[in-house]
Amino acid sequence: AERTAADLLAGVDAGAVRQRLDARLGATCLAGGLTIDGPAGAAFDSPAYREHCRQQAAIETRERHAAARTRVEQALAQAHKERLTHLADVMQQLHKASEARTDLSMADLLRTFGDAERVEMYAALWHLCPPVRRAACVAVVSGQELLLFSPSDLPQPARRVSLPDVLGPLRSVSVDERSLEADLAMVGARLGVHLVDVRTGDVTASLSAAEPTESLSQNPCGTGFQPVGFQGFGIGSKDVEVRGGVNATAMSDDRVFATHSELGVLAWPRGTPTPPVERLFAAITAGADAVRCARFAEGYLWFTADEAVWSQPQGDQPTRYPGSKERISALAVAAGTLYVGNGVGEVLAWDVGDPESARIIRSATGRPVESIDVLEAGAIPHLIVADRGSALLAMVLEDNYVRRYESGGMPIRRAAVADDLFVAVNDNRDRLIAWDPARPNQPTAVVVIPHLTGTTIQDVCVVPSRASPSSPSGVET
Repeated sequence: AERTAADLLAGVDAGAVRQRLDARLGATCLAGGLTIDGPAGAAFDSPAYREHCRQQAAIETRERHAAARTRVEQALAQAHKERLTHLADVMQQLHKASEARTDLSMADLLRTFGDAERVEMYAALWHLCPPVRRAACVAVVSGQELLLFSPSDLPQPARRVSLPDVLGPLRSVSVDERSLEADLAMVGARLGVHLVDVRTGDVTASLSAAEPTESLSQNPCGTGFQPVGFQGFGIGSKDVEVRGGVNATAMSDDRVFATHSELGVLAWPRGTPTPPVERLFAAITAGADAVRCARFAEGYLWFTADEAVWSQPQGDQPTRYPGSKERISALAVAAGTLYVGNGVGEVLAWDVGDPESARIIRSATGRPVESIDVLEAGAIPHLIVADRGSALLAMVLEDNYVRRYESGGMPIRRAAVADDLFVAVNDNRDRLIAWDPARPNQPTAVVVIPHLTGTTIQDVCVVPSRASPSSPSGVET
């Protein structure tokens, strides 16, 4: 073709049209006594070609914008890298200073900076500090199943374990130091606890609360523990109806403990083929509406009864930690400090072993604290709080900085954390939400659990890997 479609649509010169007409029709017209008179013109149109041009222009515009974004992102990444390198140098210097001054912690030194600088440094910690204990898997209880997810592939569970219904519907799942040593997850049910091997999915024991005890040991909590007001009991009679379930579990060297709002504090000996159940602290838990938060930490058995925290150190009587005026809903123990959250959103702390040291570290918000955990980033302890707000909160202890992990508007009900992964359950209990701790603006994954199991989530926990060595300063450079 002499002319392209673009040339024709742009318009053809009248002289060229006349010249073509004369060339093609002039002789014929002359033979018939006709002449071509007046100006000649031609107009061309092609909707298909114009649409092609529009699409091509849009593609070129997108390519220009993408190239511009890439250049901006590369510049920002380089600036971020340079800034992180600078902050890493500052952190290294602060760490050396804190080592030289035993009376000053990293948090003390960071508080000497202005607000803007501290915010930047706290945010940088999650980029700079290598994880000490990574997530090995995420455990979710839904229906009568324990779902074990790989952190690298959350949308589909790596293993689905169907648990026997001999203990009734499932209620909770947890791990602690002793259970991790045995590679066990503790799954609470209506009438007891299943112990599940997280490597194989095998149920190694089903500890029943419905079994009456014939004879009780002198020390049902283990060596050095003294029970208060306990007695053997069975719940097999028809006039006893249990509606709730085991809400928390813990493990010591020789006992598995559980809290149950209707049955109180329960214990089973470890390593026994058919372990009898023992009821502990009946005089304390009798009449309580909520018995929760079983933990074994720093040599103490911990539990709560309504607004009271109780601990039993080895070789001594149970001790009450007063301070909360509202029912306690969450508990954590770390580095010699007890933390609890209550039904109005307060977070309180005590020094372990000093029941009169209560202090409020977060005031009431009107939303119940559903779960708390303690995590360190670069030697700075953070309290991770889920309180049915629209974000998971990481509070820097000893400072007023709070880092929000946004959920996209979903209220966060419960959470569990490792150094490299945060997970939570929304208030509707139908979604498992995950974040990279270094990227708080949005979740890295959201899994709709009812699509897998046909029912909602009862509980979630992170099963951490064995602790791995980190750089001496806790800051990567």
